[in-house]
Amino acid sequence: MSEAAFSPVHPSKFDNYTLLWEMTPQHSSDYTLTNIWGWKDFYGLEWMFESGLCWIRQTRHVDGADYIFWAPIGDWNSIDWVNLPLFKRGLHMQRVPEMLCSLLQEILPRKINIEETPGQWEYIYSTKDLTTLSGRRFDSKRNHLNSFFREYKEDYRPIGDSNILELIEFQKEWYKWRECKKSPSLAAEGEVLCDIFKNWGLFPSLRGGALYSNNKVIAFSIGETLDENTVVVHFEKAKPGIRGAYQAINNCFVRYECNDFDFINREQDLGEEGLKKAKQSYYPIGFLKKNYVTVFPES
Repeated sequence: MSEAAFSPVHPSKFDNYTLLWEMTPQHSSDYTLTNIWGWKDFYGLEWMFESGLCWIRQTRHVDGADYIFWAPIGDWNSIDWVNLPLFKRGLHMQRVPEMLCSLLQEILPRKINIEETPGQWEYIYSTKDLTTLSGRRFDSKRNHLNSFFREYKEDYRPIGDSNILELIEFQKEWYKWRECKKSPSLAAEGEVLCDIFKNWGLFPSLRGGALYSNNKVIAFSIGETLDENTVVVHFEKAKPGIRGAYQAINNCFVRYECNDFDFINREQDLGEEGLKKAKQSYYPIGFLKKNYVTVFPES
């Protein structure tokens, strides 16, 4: 297995990746093709197709190391993990879904160490809960939602060729409103969003919609199919100062785009208290846990 076999993420390998993704037993939002493509430059993502897997490594923002691996993609249950050359040499992997962690723990109990990373755990919600917002626990959400729809009529439009340019302009304005030059992570997210909008047609599993007022975008949400039961929400933005706008785009996206799915994945909180509080306020029913795995080299 040669280091030279790794190459930058490129559309020429999308079909190869999709085949392996469909074989992967557990789907995390990090490994959607949209996410890999969108964050490829920020994280310096490279991939290699070998041993029945797509190996992914991150070469930027790795705390002084040359790189760190993400979990490989493919049919984990058919892999001879004991004899993999990379595993014999030893490696570090982050964002490893719990199903793969359990499999490796069973096969290589004395060769690996697993460290929990709760900031990377993805929040899972019931589609029914987010659609109906029923019960006292959602009183505040319903109040904000009702306040929005008293002021604005429901004008929800799917994202497509007809409004991509409007959404690019809106997200640029959103980052100015939020003064994102002061936040490198939000500035990077802005570049990712712009790239995804410009390449929307590359990703057939994407779905999204925008709310309009007076024919102007005031909020949007972007997600995609994660598996047969789940939609993941990648991005959600609303114009500041509009009460209930976030609750409204959240609710509309679920009603219009997710009614054939049982679950909504709203990704991780990255250990940020504000994100954690916001995600917990919608009462998740569970988590897709991802952890840090060290594979020790053969002695």
